[in-house]
Amino acid sequence: MRALLAAAAVVALAFPAAAAARKNAWQLSALSGTYEYHATSQKPVTCSAGGAVLLERDYTETWHADSFGRGQYTAKYFPVFGGPQTNGAGQKAHLVHQGTLSETYRTFTEDAEGNCTQQDHTCTRTVSFNGSRTVFMVTHTRPGKPPRLRWDLDFATEIPDCTPAGSDELGHALLPDEDASPVTQSTTNARFTRRRPRFSVSGHGFSARATLKKLVIPDGCADTRPQRLFVCK
Repeated sequence: MRALLAAAAVVALAFPAAAAARKNAWQLSALSGTYEYHATSQKPVTCSAGGAVLLERDYTETWHADSFGRGQYTAKYFPVFGGPQTNGAGQKAHLVHQGTLSETYRTFTEDAEGNCTQQDHTCTRTVSFNGSRTVFMVTHTRPGKPPRLRWDLDFATEIPDCTPAGSDELGHALLPDEDASPVTQSTTNARFTRRRPRFSVSGHGFSARATLKKLVIPDGCADTRPQRLFVCK
């Protein structure tokens, strides 16, 4: 019984009144970060007439969101969890990527006598592209457990090429078939009581910062669809 009372007290401290807390929602107001990708060929490089092989790919970028889904929420208050939870697809962010790409590759040629020669090349280019995805989500494993943040921060499959166009051997070489799994991070419900909660994460080859704005939905507004705006009379 004491444990249940203590848990109830913690929730009460985080969100003053259940009725009011049910009308809390959160949207992204700022989102930015950095990303790096480095890969080196591990395959034996043998001379093949008329062929080519990518030896290294190095990419670094900064990115930021210039807009967010207006008709969407990052999270809404869920009484069963005593705090915010992303429901549905979450709030999408329109991302602007600006980076630098460098690739080293080797080409092979064969002379009239059948001798194969090789030559190494390096190309570089500045990269700028836009994309849209749900980067930041809030989840709970089960009631009574603290929330976890989910960051989708791998952009490897979106990296372009600077090698000569039309080469099957070089195009999209040393890139994965799909992005890595999202990064998860533990947090607390209490952090979401702030007017502008801020979060950050970093790891090998990535970093990100997110700022949310807490919204208090007026009385008379109904929550009719997951992650969509409340409908107010």
